[in-house]
Amino acid sequence: MEEWFDEGVPHSPKGKKRKKDYKLMKVEQYVFDDTTLRVLYKLRRRGVLKGLGGPVSAGKESIVFHAIGGSASGCDEIALKMYKVSTSNFNAMLEYIIGDPRFDNIKKDRRSVVFTWARKEFKNLKRAYNAGVSVPRPVAYDKNVLVMEFIGENGVAAPRLKDVPEDMLREEAERIFERIIQNVRRLYEGNLVHADLSEFNILLKFAGERSYEEHKSTKKVNGNGNDENGRKNVKTERVEMKQDGPEYQDEEDQDEDVEDVAYNEEELCEVCADEEDGRDEEDERGEAGFEMSEDMLRDAEPVFIDFGQALLLAHPRAMDFLLRDIKNITSFFNKLGLDVHYEDVYERIMSA
Repeated sequence: MEEWFDEGVPHSPKGKKRKKDYKLMKVEQYVFDDTTLRVLYKLRRRGVLKGLGGPVSAGKESIVFHAIGGSASGCDEIALKMYKVSTSNFNAMLEYIIGDPRFDNIKKDRRSVVFTWARKEFKNLKRAYNAGVSVPRPVAYDKNVLVMEFIGENGVAAPRLKDVPEDMLREEAERIFERIIQNVRRLYEGNLVHADLSEFNILLKFAGERSYEEHKSTKKVNGNGNDENGRKNVKTERVEMKQDGPEYQDEEDQDEDVEDVAYNEEELCEVCADEEDGRDEEDERGEAGFEMSEDMLRDAEPVFIDFGQALLLAHPRAMDFLLRDIKNITSFFNKLGLDVHYEDVYERIMSA
């Protein structure tokens, strides 16, 4: 792949006929078809991507890679989330997209839906980040690739809440639970519901990375392109990167002004509210590289991930999904010995 980058726009190796190029689309654990390779080349050329590492998680619909960020990314380490066009469940994706006023008139073929899903996750992450929620900082998106801050250190991804030993987690269960509820409330105040929140998509960031209090002080980016902590405005970064094509071009963040815009109920699909959450059950993550200790957990902070399915409060099922998110979290922490009731937590969120 590096060889293709150096030669210019990536292409299939010589001698391979197009009809046999399915091996480029999905063979083993990774997916690097021509479209994805072109996106990676563009990210590198524009200074977002410096070097690509290995995968940190893999599922039916996407693979997340660790990478070294370029100067335009604003991050030393970044995560590249690559959606698989050929195997994604685009019908399930479509149910969470249709009716959203931010994504009117999208085409309903598989490729268009997957590209819109990546764009939707970027917008949701940006909205959550600006609301002060502890999430990976969004950097850019292009077609089926989403670029964001890497949560971890030296290429080792932070563990999911699910993967932390219960005997260690019990000591910090109450504090971490409160942090999670604070983030859910901030998300609600930011006009968003995660709609798939559970121990499977909450990471624990350990000391040494950006602290919760630092993130807590984050405000919406201001007019000069920087936030109050001096970080570069994501919107400004993306404007600087969209010189050569429409992939980075985006309407002037219309979603920032849609709080009072209703979902189109005539087009809105019935979003499945099955009690089973929508997590990718085939998701595989590498073994945790952290030598976790109780001391590390004392400073660990939860980080929400996987925002593709997140919905605006205007969605007619938003409160159903919010309640389900709360039930998932309270159920998990009750197993650790807490005595929390989802009704009480729901009232706390609604009183925001």
